[in-house]
Amino acid sequence: MDAKPVTFTELCRQLDESGSDGRKVESLYAFFGSATREEALWLLALFSGYRVKAVFSLSRLREYAMERAGLAPWLFDECQAVTGDLSETIALVLPKPDKVRELILPDLMELLQAMQRMEENERKTALFDAWDHLETYGRFLLNKLLTSTFRMTLSRKLICQALSKHTGLDERVLAYRLAGKWSPLQETFHSLVMKEHPSGLHALPFPFQSIEPLEGEVEKLGAAGHWTAEWEWEGWRVQVVKREGEVNVWSEAEDLITDRFPEISDMFAGWPDGVVLEGVLIAGTGDHPKSVQHLEARMRKKQTAKRKPGEIAVLVRVYDLLEWQGKDLREEQLAVRRMKLNRLLESYPSTTILPSVPWTFGSWKALRQVRGGLTPEGSAGILLKHPESFYGNSRKNEGWWKWKPDLLTVDAVMIYAQDGGGNSVFSEFTLAVWQGDSLVPFAKAGAALKEEEIRQVNEYVKMNTREKFGPVRSVIPALVFELGFEGVCRSSRHKSGLRVLFPRILRWRTDKKAEEAHTLGELLKMIRD
Repeated sequence: MDAKPVTFTELCRQLDESGSDGRKVESLYAFFGSATREEALWLLALFSGYRVKAVFSLSRLREYAMERAGLAPWLFDECQAVTGDLSETIALVLPKPDKVRELILPDLMELLQAMQRMEENERKTALFDAWDHLETYGRFLLNKLLTSTFRMTLSRKLICQALSKHTGLDERVLAYRLAGKWSPLQETFHSLVMKEHPSGLHALPFPFQSIEPLEGEVEKLGAAGHWTAEWEWEGWRVQVVKREGEVNVWSEAEDLITDRFPEISDMFAGWPDGVVLEGVLIAGTGDHPKSVQHLEARMRKKQTAKRKPGEIAVLVRVYDLLEWQGKDLREEQLAVRRMKLNRLLESYPSTTILPSVPWTFGSWKALRQVRGGLTPEGSAGILLKHPESFYGNSRKNEGWWKWKPDLLTVDAVMIYAQDGGGNSVFSEFTLAVWQGDSLVPFAKAGAALKEEEIRQVNEYVKMNTREKFGPVRSVIPALVFELGFEGVCRSSRHKSGLRVLFPRILRWRTDKKAEEAHTLGELLKMIRD
């Protein structure tokens, strides 16, 4: 039996409600399997950040919605106060449709373009006709597109995973083809995705070598004199690939991020071809590094040709040379690769391409004192590397280790629980701390609990649910968990005004009541800017 076609509306609903990346990929794959090439092209455009010019202002759309629904302004405002979103409010208050039509992406985009050319009365008629033939979620999506506020948060990597499964093409090749500026009005699905040239193979990075966190005592690595140490810098691990006259920057998650950081292409423009470097992309300057949230802010912005005035600069701390003059160096020892890297950096001096300098130490005791002392600004721990190690791509490489600083911890209250894998097991929790008499959410983390604890927590969630939001449940705040994390920084995007770095739930504090959890003030004392 053929699978039921997945419509654009149903896809967006599934993506909105799913808490699992795997389920999102499956939903996208199902859509690509039943969609026309034109539908698939428009979906790629919308999820890659393509913006249709707004057909209506928010105030005009509100005015027409009140007219169509027959609501007084005060009553409409009361409804919006409940939902918190104009598009959702309009979708809910409009009269139910007599006959429902499905949102077909190419037809919808053609309608939006046609409405741009219409006179106001004609545009209003077309709007009412669309509203009258769509169900609630379809109206919601239409309203978002009409006001250019459609924002479906989805990483390019997930899109490429689904598209790779559909086309059989390498995910990284697809990431290369979808990168940069392109328009669905000037491309076809075939010319964008399936074209044979350029293949994109020249732009691909090497598989990143795994760097495992060091567990237990550092002495287990043997003699201290056989190792080197270097600072692990707070930022994103990247590979910079310079081949065939192009510079491409790949994150460790194998996301192509060149278009979000165009100044990196300028940094390496004068370098020869056949070079692959690995290092850390850092926000700020060498003397004044910034937290990783500045990189995340750059990723969320619409791509631009150049960095805007006032925008945080970036630099690359380089620590390895994986290819030189087109030759793969990964099977050469790290000490040899570093020697070649140092000569290369001397030939191309820069204030934004800096080496990550390793050092030797006489004993593990001496290194412990360095680790526990005053560390450089922007460091996130120590990397231990064996000079004779090769660059591998196995899941566990014994030549490189992360020696992280001791975790910061707070006791926090669970206020939301999410089904993390679609199997009715709540394993991802939103945690909150006290600010006066109110609980303020500040972190979301998975819980590595014992089997019996998982059963008990899930029973509590099911018996104490306040509201349901797809896979997420709001619960009565009573359970306390100890959260470990590696740092705190300010964040204007979070209600608490901060975000914690690399959070993970360490244990369930059955010995504590909710009122005994930590406060926002205590968290703020741990902050790092």
